[in-house]
Amino acid sequence: MKKNVWLGIIAVLALTAAGWVFFSQPKKFKLAGEFATTGVCLSCKADGQAVFKKGEYEPLKCPSCGDVAFYSWWYCNECGYRFVPDLMKDGSNAPKPNPFSKCAHCNCQSVAKFDPEFHAPHGDARLPKWPP
Repeated sequence: MKKNVWLGIIAVLALTAAGWVFFSQPKKFKLAGEFATTGVCLSCKADGQAVFKKGEYEPLKCPSCGDVAFYSWWYCNECGYRFVPDLMKDGSNAPKPNPFSKCAHCNCQSVAKFDPEFHAPHGDARLPKWPP
C-alpha cells in the first residue's frame, strides 16, 4: 500500500515536470493560425522573424520597415549557405520565390527551408535584386 502511494506521487511529479518543460518552450507560432518564419527583408536588409497567417504567402510585411519585401531564408545542404531563392513574377504585384530553387551560392539543388534550430549557416549568399 505504501509503495503504491509513493509510485503515485512520483508519477504526478514526473507528469508535472514534463508539462512544465513542454509548455515553457518557445513556440514557432504566436497564436492559433499564426506562424513565424526566419528571413530577411530585401528592402531594408533587416534579418529576423516575421509572423504570417495561414493562407498568406511571401513576400510578407517586414517587421522593421513595414515594406512588403520579407522573404524566408533557405539553406543549402551542400555549401551550408543561407539564401533567398530567385524571384519570379506571376502576374501579382509582388514577385514570388521560385518554387524550383537552386542555391544562390553554389547552384546546388539540395536545399531546404532554413531552420535556426537545425542549421548552422557558413554564411549568406547574395540577395536577389530589389526592387525587381
